[in-house]
Amino acid sequence: MLTVFKEEFRKRTRFLVSALHSLGLSPNHVTLLGLFFAVLSSIFYYTGRGEVYRVPVAGLLLLLSGLSDALDGALAEEYGETTVLGGILDSTIDRLEESVVISSIILAGLCNPVWGLLALISSFSVSYIRSRAEVEGVKMINIGIAERAERVLVLAAASLLQIVDIGVAVLAIVSTITVFQRLAHAVKVCGS
Repeated sequence: MLTVFKEEFRKRTRFLVSALHSLGLSPNHVTLLGLFFAVLSSIFYYTGRGEVYRVPVAGLLLLLSGLSDALDGALAEEYGETTVLGGILDSTIDRLEESVVISSIILAGLCNPVWGLLALISSFSVSYIRSRAEVEGVKMINIGIAERAERVLVLAAASLLQIVDIGVAVLAIVSTITVFQRLAHAVKVCGS
Protein backbone atom coordinates (compact mmCIF):
# COMPACT_ATOMS: atom_id res chain seq x y z
CA MET A 1 0.00 0.00 0.00
CA LEU A 2 2.70 2.50 0.93
CA THR A 3 4.52 1.65 -2.30
CA VAL A 4 2.34 4.26 -4.00
CA PHE A 5 4.23 6.90 -1.99
CA LYS A 6 7.61 5.58 -3.08
CA GLU A 7 8.44 8.45 -5.45
CA GLU A 8 7.38 11.09 -2.94
CA PHE A 9 9.47 9.38 -0.25
CA ARG A 10 12.46 9.31 -2.60
CA LYS A 11 12.14 13.03 -3.32
CA ARG A 12 11.95 13.89 0.38
CA THR A 13 14.89 11.69 1.34
CA ARG A 14 17.20 12.52 -1.55
CA PHE A 15 19.37 14.59 0.82
CA LEU A 16 19.82 11.51 3.06
CA VAL A 17 20.75 9.35 0.09
CA SER A 18 23.24 11.98 -1.03
CA ALA A 19 24.70 12.22 2.48
CA LEU A 20 25.09 8.44 2.73
CA HIS A 21 26.82 8.40 -0.65
CA SER A 22 29.10 11.28 0.40
CA LEU A 23 30.11 9.26 3.46
CA GLY A 24 31.22 6.47 1.14
CA LEU A 25 28.46 4.07 2.17
CA SER A 26 27.28 1.56 -0.38
CA PRO A 27 23.71 0.19 -0.52
CA ASN A 28 25.00 -3.01 1.11
CA HIS A 29 26.48 -0.97 3.98
CA VAL A 30 23.08 0.66 4.52
CA THR A 31 21.40 -2.76 4.43
CA LEU A 32 23.77 -3.95 7.16
CA LEU A 33 23.13 -0.76 9.12
CA GLY A 34 19.43 -1.66 9.03
CA LEU A 35 20.28 -5.09 10.44
CA PHE A 36 22.28 -3.42 13.21
CA PHE A 37 19.27 -1.27 14.16
CA ALA A 38 16.98 -4.34 14.06
CA VAL A 39 19.29 -6.29 16.36
CA LEU A 40 19.44 -3.34 18.77
CA SER A 41 15.66 -3.11 18.58
CA SER A 42 15.33 -6.80 19.42
CA ILE A 43 17.60 -6.37 22.45
CA PHE A 44 15.40 -3.55 23.73
CA TYR A 45 12.27 -5.65 23.13
CA TYR A 46 13.80 -8.66 24.86
CA THR A 47 14.82 -6.63 27.90
CA GLY A 48 11.74 -4.41 27.78
CA ARG A 49 9.29 -6.26 29.99
CA GLY A 50 8.69 -4.07 33.04
CA GLU A 51 10.94 -1.27 31.77
CA VAL A 52 8.80 1.69 30.71
CA TYR A 53 11.23 3.26 28.24
CA ARG A 54 12.69 0.17 26.53
CA VAL A 55 9.76 -0.80 24.33
CA PRO A 56 9.32 2.69 22.82
CA VAL A 57 13.09 2.80 22.20
CA ALA A 58 12.77 -0.58 20.49
CA GLY A 59 10.05 0.92 18.28
CA LEU A 60 12.25 3.88 17.34
CA LEU A 61 15.14 1.56 16.50
CA LEU A 62 12.75 -0.52 14.39
CA LEU A 63 11.79 2.64 12.49
CA LEU A 64 15.49 3.35 11.86
CA SER A 65 15.86 -0.20 10.56
CA GLY A 66 12.90 0.31 8.24
CA LEU A 67 14.30 3.65 7.07
CA SER A 68 17.62 1.96 6.30
CA ASP A 69 15.74 -0.64 4.29
CA ALA A 70 14.08 2.08 2.23
CA LEU A 71 17.29 4.06 1.77
CA ASP A 72 19.46 1.15 0.60
CA GLY A 73 17.29 0.67 -2.48
CA ALA A 74 17.09 4.40 -3.15
CA LEU A 75 20.87 4.67 -2.87
CA ALA A 76 21.37 1.75 -5.26
CA GLU A 77 19.01 3.24 -7.85
CA GLU A 78 20.23 6.83 -7.53
CA TYR A 79 23.90 5.94 -8.06
CA GLY A 80 23.54 2.97 -10.40
CA GLU A 81 24.71 0.46 -7.81
CA THR A 82 21.86 -2.02 -8.20
CA THR A 83 23.23 -5.59 -8.26
CA VAL A 84 21.80 -9.09 -8.07
CA LEU A 85 23.88 -9.76 -4.96
CA GLY A 86 22.58 -6.56 -3.35
CA GLY A 87 19.00 -7.66 -3.99
CA ILE A 88 19.65 -11.09 -2.49
CA LEU A 89 21.41 -9.55 0.52
CA ASP A 90 18.59 -7.03 1.03
CA SER A 91 15.85 -9.70 0.93
CA THR A 92 17.77 -12.03 3.22
CA ILE A 93 18.54 -9.29 5.75
CA ASP A 94 14.88 -8.22 5.71
CA ARG A 95 13.84 -11.74 6.77
CA LEU A 96 16.56 -11.83 9.45
CA GLU A 97 15.36 -8.50 10.80
CA GLU A 98 11.75 -9.63 11.00
CA SER A 99 12.67 -12.93 12.63
CA VAL A 100 14.96 -11.44 15.28
CA VAL A 101 12.51 -8.67 16.20
CA ILE A 102 9.36 -10.79 16.38
CA SER A 103 11.20 -13.65 18.11
CA SER A 104 12.52 -11.30 20.78
CA ILE A 105 9.00 -9.97 21.37
CA ILE A 106 7.69 -13.53 21.78
CA LEU A 107 10.57 -14.60 24.03
CA ALA A 108 10.17 -11.50 26.21
CA GLY A 109 6.51 -12.35 26.76
CA LEU A 110 5.36 -9.06 25.26
CA CYS A 111 2.68 -10.82 23.21
CA ASN A 112 0.63 -13.98 23.13
CA PRO A 113 2.96 -16.59 21.58
CA VAL A 114 0.24 -17.83 19.20
CA TRP A 115 -0.22 -14.34 17.77
CA GLY A 116 3.55 -13.90 17.67
CA LEU A 117 4.11 -17.12 15.74
CA LEU A 118 1.26 -16.31 13.36
CA ALA A 119 2.78 -12.86 12.78
CA LEU A 120 6.18 -14.40 12.09
CA ILE A 121 4.88 -17.12 9.77
CA SER A 122 2.51 -14.85 7.85
CA SER A 123 5.14 -12.09 7.48
CA PHE A 124 7.56 -14.61 6.00
CA SER A 125 4.82 -15.98 3.76
CA VAL A 126 3.99 -12.53 2.38
CA SER A 127 7.61 -12.10 1.30
CA TYR A 128 7.97 -15.68 0.04
CA ILE A 129 4.88 -15.46 -2.16
CA ARG A 130 6.19 -12.29 -3.76
CA SER A 131 9.64 -13.73 -4.50
CA ARG A 132 8.25 -17.05 -5.75
CA ALA A 133 5.62 -15.38 -7.93
CA GLU A 134 8.10 -12.95 -9.44
CA VAL A 135 10.37 -15.88 -10.40
CA GLU A 136 7.39 -17.04 -12.47
CA GLY A 137 6.90 -13.56 -13.94
CA VAL A 138 3.93 -12.57 -11.78
CA LYS A 139 4.33 -9.04 -10.40
CA MET A 140 3.30 -8.60 -6.76
CA ILE A 141 4.07 -4.91 -6.19
CA ASN A 142 1.10 -3.17 -4.51
CA ILE A 143 -0.67 -6.48 -3.92
CA GLY A 144 -1.94 -6.76 -0.36
CA ILE A 145 -2.54 -4.48 2.57
CA ALA A 146 0.66 -5.27 4.49
CA GLU A 147 3.92 -5.13 2.61
CA ARG A 148 7.08 -4.79 4.69
CA ALA A 149 6.81 -1.03 5.23
CA GLU A 150 3.30 -1.37 6.63
CA ARG A 151 4.36 -4.22 8.91
CA VAL A 152 7.26 -2.18 10.33
CA LEU A 153 5.00 0.83 10.90
CA VAL A 154 2.32 -1.25 12.68
CA LEU A 155 4.85 -2.76 15.07
CA ALA A 156 6.73 0.50 15.64
CA ALA A 157 3.51 2.45 16.33
CA ALA A 158 2.30 -0.25 18.76
CA SER A 159 5.67 -0.09 20.50
CA LEU A 160 5.58 3.68 20.86
CA LEU A 161 2.06 3.38 22.31
CA GLN A 162 3.19 0.51 24.57
CA ILE A 163 0.58 -1.89 23.13
CA VAL A 164 2.94 -4.40 21.54
CA ASP A 165 0.57 -7.32 22.16
CA ILE A 166 -2.16 -5.59 20.15
CA GLY A 167 0.34 -4.57 17.48
CA VAL A 168 1.53 -8.15 17.05
CA ALA A 169 -2.07 -9.39 16.76
CA VAL A 170 -2.82 -6.71 14.14
CA LEU A 171 0.41 -7.63 12.35
CA ALA A 172 -0.63 -11.30 12.29
CA ILE A 173 -4.08 -10.46 10.93
CA VAL A 174 -3.04 -8.02 8.21
CA SER A 175 -0.15 -10.25 7.14
CA THR A 176 -2.47 -13.25 6.87
CA ILE A 177 -4.92 -11.19 4.82
CA THR A 178 -2.04 -10.15 2.56
CA VAL A 179 -1.04 -13.81 2.07
CA PHE A 180 -4.54 -14.58 0.80
CA GLN A 181 -4.62 -11.43 -1.36
CA ARG A 182 -1.35 -12.41 -3.01
CA LEU A 183 -2.41 -16.01 -3.51
CA ALA A 184 -5.68 -14.81 -5.08
CA HIS A 185 -3.71 -12.51 -7.39
CA ALA A 186 -1.44 -15.39 -8.41
CA VAL A 187 -4.44 -17.59 -9.16
CA LYS A 188 -6.02 -14.78 -11.20
CA VAL A 189 -2.86 -14.19 -13.25
CA CYS A 190 -1.75 -17.82 -13.65
CA GLY A 191 -5.11 -19.57 -13.82
CA SER A 192 -5.90 -22.75 -11.94
